[in-house]
Amino acid sequence: MITPADEAEWIAEAVRRSFGNAELPWPPQASGPARLNDLISSYNLVHEEVFGLNYAAVSARLQHWEIHWDDFPRTNPPDLAGFLYANAVCGFIFVRRDDTVPRRRFTAAHELGHYCLHLTPELLSLGQDGVGLVAVDEDVFEAEAASVLARERQANRFAAELLMPEPVCRNLVDRYSGKYGRVPRFLIHQIAGDLLVSREAIAWRLWTLNLIDELPRWLSRHEDVAPVEDQLS
Repeated sequence: MITPADEAEWIAEAVRRSFGNAELPWPPQASGPARLNDLISSYNLVHEEVFGLNYAAVSARLQHWEIHWDDFPRTNPPDLAGFLYANAVCGFIFVRRDDTVPRRRFTAAHELGHYCLHLTPELLSLGQDGVGLVAVDEDVFEAEAASVLARERQANRFAAELLMPEPVCRNLVDRYSGKYGRVPRFLIHQIAGDLLVSREAIAWRLWTLNLIDELPRWLSRHEDVAPVEDQLS
């Protein structure tokens, strides 16, 4: 069984490997948005945004790429936030275009996390070129909750570290605090825009990195959230 410390290092190493795979510097020096398309395409993954994303739309898009997949519920199939299909040769990340840009980016990074952390090891163990695996997300919660299933929590942490690397967050907090003071509301609003992430995602990230002293009231509605240190203890 993986220990909390091992899980944290496993995810951190997967993020570092993703930057290296895309020939991007680690730790990142720039303070702008992570180059998500470069990170995804470096794994030979296609990234598409689809209006009204659901199983039927996924099946149609895969057929466009000459991949026949229709293993989905026929009765009241739900709408989807994100979907990942991968085989030993290539893969496809689909996200719901109806969502805002920050949410679409987080969902895509979340699916990349599933690919790096979960599907790639499974595909390697199967060792069959014709096998295709999927990861399905009806919704993706950017504020991590203690009740989230392990694989979803891991993909969320991967997405957070990919889009909001700790060195970048610390650099931005130091920069803005030096000019305007350490006001959580201002830091959240400003850094969310800089990194092209939602206020919810960056608020959670800054709090778990101990860069703000408290969760905003609008985020603390998630009653089961807890600092990373508490979740890993």
